[in-house]
Amino acid sequence: MDGQQEPKNLVRLEGTVSGRVFLRNVGPTGKAVANFTVLVEEPFGGKIYKQYIKCVAWGNLADKMANVAEGSGITLAGRLKNSSYDNKEGVKVYKTEVEATAITVQDGAEFDPFSDIQ
Repeated sequence: MDGQQEPKNLVRLEGTVSGRVFLRNVGPTGKAVANFTVLVEEPFGGKIYKQYIKCVAWGNLADKMANVAEGSGITLAGRLKNSSYDNKEGVKVYKTEVEATAITVQDGAEFDPFSDIQ
């Protein structure tokens, strides 16, 4: 990468969209953000283990995710993000999710992950 260090925090998921995609606009600019869950099934020892992984997409990628239906096959690349917030009771809540940088839906609709990089 032209003198830049290779990123170490890389995630790749293949699965299906579980539930609906939640799209909203945030901040003073109204930037789009989509929250969704990807179901990944992992075979091990003759059984199938299901992992439900929380994901987030921003900007143009979020807008495009708004049209993805529950049950759609999806391949996602991104990075693992940790964050925290205080809930209504004042208790700190921690969360981990995958922040998407590239998404391909199995129906062939490919999204450009670089269209809104600033």
